[in-house]
Amino acid sequence: MKSKKDLFKIGIVQISIFVFMIIYFCKISPLIPYDADDWLFNGTMRLPFPMWGVFNPTRVLPEVLMPLGGYLASLIIFPFTGKYIESITFVDAFIVSIFLVITLYTFYLLLRRGFNYSINTSLASEVCFLLSFFLIFKHVNVPSASAFWTVDLTCIFFYLIPGLLNIAVLLVIARSKNFNILYKKYDKLKKGFFILVLYFALFSNTQFNIILATFSFSILLKKTFEGEYKGKRIKEIIKTNIIYFSILIVWGVTVIFDLNGGRANGLSTGSSFSKSLLISIHSFISMLKGINKYFLIISVIIVISSIVLSSLSKNHIESNKFLWLNIELIVSSVLSLIYLLLAYAKSIPSYASRIDAMLAVLLLFLLIIVLDTAYLINRFKCIKILIPLGIVLCGFIALNFNCHPIYSLTGGANPGTAKEVDMYIINQVVEADKEGKSVAVVKVPKNRDSNNWPQALYLSRGLQNSLYSQGIISRRIPIKIRPDRKINYILGDSLNSEGFEPLEK
Repeated sequence: MKSKKDLFKIGIVQISIFVFMIIYFCKISPLIPYDADDWLFNGTMRLPFPMWGVFNPTRVLPEVLMPLGGYLASLIIFPFTGKYIESITFVDAFIVSIFLVITLYTFYLLLRRGFNYSINTSLASEVCFLLSFFLIFKHVNVPSASAFWTVDLTCIFFYLIPGLLNIAVLLVIARSKNFNILYKKYDKLKKGFFILVLYFALFSNTQFNIILATFSFSILLKKTFEGEYKGKRIKEIIKTNIIYFSILIVWGVTVIFDLNGGRANGLSTGSSFSKSLLISIHSFISMLKGINKYFLIISVIIVISSIVLSSLSKNHIESNKFLWLNIELIVSSVLSLIYLLLAYAKSIPSYASRIDAMLAVLLLFLLIIVLDTAYLINRFKCIKILIPLGIVLCGFIALNFNCHPIYSLTGGANPGTAKEVDMYIINQVVEADKEGKSVAVVKVPKNRDSNNWPQALYLSRGLQNSLYSQGIISRRIPIKIRPDRKINYILGDSLNSEGFEPLEK
C-alpha cells in the first residue's frame, strides 16, 4: 500500500512531465498543420478498422486520432481562443503528451513491479528516459533534433504516437515472465482495456507494430532456448502463449494488408533490390552519425557494464530476469532494424535516414539504455547519491535552446511563418465562403517541387474538408490552389539572421 507521500511524489513527476511536454509542443517546438498531408488527415476520419485495398489499409490509430484532435480543437478550444491554428496545436500537444506520459509511467511500473526497485530509483529512471529523447541527437549551440522529431504534424500521429503506444504495450508485457498468466488474473474490464489498447497498437503502423511482433518472437525464442516446450503438444504450446502468437499473426495480417494497399503500390522503387538495400543501409548510417558521440559512448559503457555486473551477481533470480529482458530487447531491436531496412529498400530507401521513420529501433535502443541505467542506480549507492546532480546537469544540456530545435515542419519553416502561411490560406477560403463565391481561388507560396509541395496542389481536398467539418466555413466550397511567387515574401524569416556566438568562446 502506497503512502500519501509516495502517491504525491509519483503524481508530481507525472504531472510535471505532462505540463512540460505540453509547453514544449506548444511553444518550444510547436505542432502546426502546414503541408497538404497535415490538412488532409486533420479533418478526414476513416472507419476504425483495417480495410483492404485502400491507401493506408491498417493505419487505423493515426487516421482516427488526428482528425479527432482537429474536431476537439475546433469544438472546445477554438470558441474560447478564437485562434484556429493555436487550438489545433494545443489539442495535438495534449494528445502527444498523454501518450508520452503513459509510456514513461509504464516504464516506471516495470521497474517497480517487475524488478521491485524503490520508488525513488524508478522515478529517477523515468526522468532519465524522458531526457534521453532530447540528449540522443543533442548538439549544443546548433539547431538539434530530438527523438520527438518528425517531418511534419502528420508524422507525429503516424510515427511518434504509434511508436510510444507499442513501447508502452511492450513494457506491460515485459512486467511478467509469462504475460499470459498475468493476463488471466485480470478482471474482465482490465482484459477488455488491454485488448482495446493492443488493437490500436497493432493497427497503427507496420513500421511500429514490428516492435511488439519482434518482442513476442524473442520471448518465444527464449522459451525454446530454455526447453520449455519439450514434451508439449503444439496445441498446448499455443494455448500457454496465445497472446504472443496472436500478436505475431495479427502483425502478419497487417503486413499483407499494407502490401496490397495504395501506398505500397505507389512507393515501389524501379531500382534493383540489392542496390536499394545498400542505399537503405547507407541512409541509416547517415542518421546514426547525427547521434551525439558522448551520448553514444556513455550508453555503450552503461549497457556493457550492467550486463557484465548482472551476470556476476549473486542474486540469480533478479540478474537472470534482467539479462533475459536485455537479450529480448536487443534481439527485438536487431530484427526491427532488419525489417525496416528491407521494407525501405522495397519502397523509399532514403526513409532510413529519417529519425521518425527509424523510431522503432531508436525507442528500443533508448529503452535498453535506461533499463540498464536503472539497474546501475539500484545496485550502487554511490550512483544514487549523484543522480539528482546528474539529472539536473543533463536537463540543462537537453534543454539548452540557444539555438532552436529542428521543428516538425516540412521544409524547415519557422513556426511563426507556418502560422502566417496557414492563416493567409485559410482567410482566402473563409472570405470566398462569406462572399458566396462558387469557387475559392487560393494563392499559396510557389515552391520548387513539381507538385508545389508542401502546399501541394491536392491541398484543396484536405483543406476544404478540415474547414467544413470543423465549422470554419459553412459549405464545401470548391478550392482551386494557385501557386504564386509574389507571396513568397511571407517565408522570408531567415533574412538578416546572424549566427549564434556561445558563451564558451
